[in-house]
Amino acid sequence: MTRLSMAQVIASAAVACLTLAFSASAVAEKYPSKPVQLISPLPIGGSTDVATRAWMECASKQTLAGQPFVLQNRPGANGVIAASVMKQQPNDGYSLFIAGMSQMSITPFIFKKQPYDSQKDFTGAAIFGTTPFVMVASTQSGIRSVKDLQAFAKASASGIDLGIPAIAAPAHLMSAALAEKLGIKATLVPQSSEPNGITALVGGQIPAMIFVAGSVTQFVESGKLVPIMVFTKQRLPQFPNTPTVVEVLGDESFVRYGWLGIATRAGSPKEVVSAVEGWTKSCLETPEFQQSLRNALFTPRFIDAAEYERVLQEDIAFWKPWISKLGISND
Repeated sequence: MTRLSMAQVIASAAVACLTLAFSASAVAEKYPSKPVQLISPLPIGGSTDVATRAWMECASKQTLAGQPFVLQNRPGANGVIAASVMKQQPNDGYSLFIAGMSQMSITPFIFKKQPYDSQKDFTGAAIFGTTPFVMVASTQSGIRSVKDLQAFAKASASGIDLGIPAIAAPAHLMSAALAEKLGIKATLVPQSSEPNGITALVGGQIPAMIFVAGSVTQFVESGKLVPIMVFTKQRLPQFPNTPTVVEVLGDESFVRYGWLGIATRAGSPKEVVSAVEGWTKSCLETPEFQQSLRNALFTPRFIDAAEYERVLQEDIAFWKPWISKLGISND
């Protein structure tokens, strides 16, 4: 190769690099240039839907052109319907997925043939809200601590009845894991929903159950339910006298929480993921968005794209073995 041709190659490579850099910059600057649809696996009107709409409103203000977000609620099969719709969308960033912990780390694994792969079909962009779990007992049960729970279970040949909101719900899997950890016999009794579980607890029909913390705070404050353990590293402000799962069990793998965030289709431009990540971070710096999340019973928390993947992997590592162990299958 002559010196001249080598110089030409180098010059061409330099031009190509500049072109790519300019193209990437252009994508970042113009995205989104039209409305973006958010596909949600959640029903209209629930707390997660309220949090989602708050994110939409705030994120729209963060885009350069103030492009609107259009919410498409596709509830059903705990995320399968919405995820299937999302998988059919182009990976251009104009379809985003409302990613909840349960839909991303539990639902795919309750089918022998996975309807979607939350790690291969989607790319997490950000998490904006979390919610802790708490175990509460009915006042009639006399249970005031985890030691009391163990004693209650061991006092009967049949063990203890623990309420669960639904089969394969996080509280179902966590209750089974907890019973094994404590070495007690437990019958997991489906209540069809958290509100029904609260009614059963207040009425003394079941002695204990795990809930999303926000669902039972008012009942704890009114003295109708007794918190005995929170599944967090630090104690919760609303339950300052309730020990954490780390304090009680000394096992950080039981530190679990629900979360809500945004995912893109796998293969979406990096600029799209960065944009969603940036909008979310900016929104979480505003008091209005923070309050909207608290009103929806979420704790405002920014988790970036890289950390999202770590959180998802840890959740799958905890939940998946218990799905298999309990023989849960929707096939």
